[in-house]
This record gives sequence, structure tokens and C-alpha cells, in this order.
Amino acid sequence: KIYLDPGHNGVFAKAAEAKGDDSMSHVGAAEKLIQQLSEMGGDPLKISVLQAYCLMATREKPSIERAVESLRRLLSGNDARAKDYVPAYVAIGNGYVLLNKLPKAK
Repeated sequence: KIYLDPGHNGVFAKAAEAKGDDSMSHVGAAEKLIQQLSEMGGDPLKISVLQAYCLMATREKPSIERAVESLRRLLSGNDARAKDYVPAYVAIGNGYVLLNKLPKAK
């Protein structure tokens, strides 16, 4: 399993900052891992949510908005399994929190 923290509140965040690591390199590494997961035939819904979290991890407003929009399209699609996919709803909520749209996040 891959876990992303778009808020950069992870346990190792302070250690990475002390070493001078660029946060974008962490996003790049996560994107490579997601690409490998996709090539191995991972669950497309899970991959879509992880890709959205990668966009949110950049902390750039246009990227976060793109992530939220892609998740909304995923949930409103014709796939019956996607309509009830809880991780996508959680990711949208996280995106709205990052955009400071707290009423929509609820």
C-alpha cells in the first residue's frame, strides 16, 4: 500500500527538511511508484485516487482543483463501483480542506 500525506504532516517531514530534501522530489517518487502499480495491474480506482493525492501534495491551487475535478468525474461516471468508492470521497474532502473550502469538505 502507498500512503500520501498532502498536508506534509508526516513523522519524517522535519527530518527531510533538516536534510534539505525538496518536497517535489517526494511527489516525483510517489508518481513513479504509482506508475509501477499501474503497470502491475493495480486497481484503477485506487490508482486514480493516489494520482489525485499526488496533485494535492504539490500544494498548488490549480493542481488541487484539477485533482478534485478528476475525482468528481470519477464518482459521477458510469461505473457503479466508483459511485460508492469511499477513498475518493475522502480525497475530495481533503482537497476542499486544502483549498480552504471547509463547508464543501463536509
